[in-house]
Amino acid sequence: MFVLLPNSAAAFNFGFVRVPDYLDPFFIALLIAALPSWICVVLTKPKHVPLNELTNTKLEPVPRAYFRILQLIIIAFLSLLFVGMGLARYAEATSG
Repeated sequence: MFVLLPNSAAAFNFGFVRVPDYLDPFFIALLIAALPSWICVVLTKPKHVPLNELTNTKLEPVPRAYFRILQLIIIAFLSLLFVGMGLARYAEATSG
């Protein structure tokens, strides 16, 4: 992870998904935060409920808190992704 932070070549470009390289540390931090949160959700959810049905299930307070934290991380990741895509397109449109 420490190798990726100052490296500007770590910016990803998957065709239409282009994000400026200065957002890479934020994406890495969100992915690192999402992993333990996802593990906690999997370990604390009821055994008979699949992951895609968690939004429709009444959960205990602890699994619900882990699930909400995971949802917030995913929303932050996707918001940052779309803002980054917009910034990259804007930079391309306004440059020379």
